[in-house]
Amino acid sequence: FLTLAEELAEASPVPLMLTGGVVRRPVAEQVLASGVDLVGMGSALAIDPDLPNRWRLDAAASVELAPVTIKDKAIASAASMARVRQQLRRLGRGKSTRPTASPVVALLKEQLLQRRALRRYRRWLQHRTPSIG
Repeated sequence: FLTLAEELAEASPVPLMLTGGVVRRPVAEQVLASGVDLVGMGSALAIDPDLPNRWRLDAAASVELAPVTIKDKAIASAASMARVRQQLRRLGRGKSTRPTASPVVALLKEQLLQRRALRRYRRWLQHRTPSIG
């Protein structure tokens, strides 16, 4: 998407961010040099939150994102993002990341978390909404 982002950056009155798979410093620098204002690195930082500091010591440092081998692209994408969110939740609880975490297990856990949250929301909503009748 870098070519499109470069074109948008030339004409955009607002700052632009490019995100998606940036795990190496030269790529991040190329994005910034293209006129884009911000590089999104959520997946890389979910695996190694210290990556920018490691780049200071070693410009070749990168993060290895284990591939998701699910054949269905939609499910593979959902599983990949579930794995990233799982890592971010771990970091938020003060735990270290688990780069080798299974994307399938992460997706299943996320489905359970979402169901639980939906049940809590429905109960809350029932108590807040007056009966119609």
